[in-house]
Amino acid sequence: MLPDRQRFKRISSLACKLGRSLSFHVPVELAIMKFQKQIDINVPVEEAFKWHEQPGALARLLPPFEDVRVHHSTGGIQHGARVEMSVPMGPLRKRWVAEHRDYVPNERFTDVQLRGPFARWEHTHLFESRDANSCTLIDSVDYRLPMGSIGRTFGGSSVARMLETMFRFRHERTKSDLELHHAFQDKPRMKILISGSTGLIGSALIPFLTTGGHDVYRLVRDEKHAHLNPQAIYWNIKEGEVNRQELEGF
Repeated sequence: MLPDRQRFKRISSLACKLGRSLSFHVPVELAIMKFQKQIDINVPVEEAFKWHEQPGALARLLPPFEDVRVHHSTGGIQHGARVEMSVPMGPLRKRWVAEHRDYVPNERFTDVQLRGPFARWEHTHLFESRDANSCTLIDSVDYRLPMGSIGRTFGGSSVARMLETMFRFRHERTKSDLELHHAFQDKPRMKILISGSTGLIGSALIPFLTTGGHDVYRLVRDEKHAHLNPQAIYWNIKEGEVNRQELEGF
């Protein structure tokens, strides 16, 4: 038995090949699949929603075992904002472009696939207040697999298990991060400089800090990258030099 992700990749690849030579009609309402999962979080609903608006939130939500790469994003989660990613598809990678819609502060926002591995993908993030200090996060996904009922028959259960695993990770990560940041909400936000920002620890630490509202800078060895990125400071490792003026305030 192939792992769920490999089965999904094979089904999607097969759908692309057959789609060029076959034509058949599948009632849309029969092919749409639904997934929903929720979790209670011990922070006010305003904090939970704001966390999703912060730089780094998407990076914190992507499971490392799925190897999803973010190439470009604009506009946060507000209506019309887009994210361009790529996901593994056999030996290649498939582009996934999503657009955010239905932005209602402290209540909801939706991301809709414009291009990607699914025939349809609409993911609605719902936020419901439980009381002044807690809320419920609900993820509701409507999706269709390639090839309609054929894709559903051969890949439906595998994709459902994959979504369950993915959203379990996302909810555990969201709850943990939010409740930890909330515990230190009375502390001042910090200006932080990090070296090794592309390594295993640094790449996870930076989005954790930015979603907590901290001002994070990277110490980088790429001079061109430092000039193009206002949140980066160039470190000339050969000469062992850093512009001291840029280090003020850390």
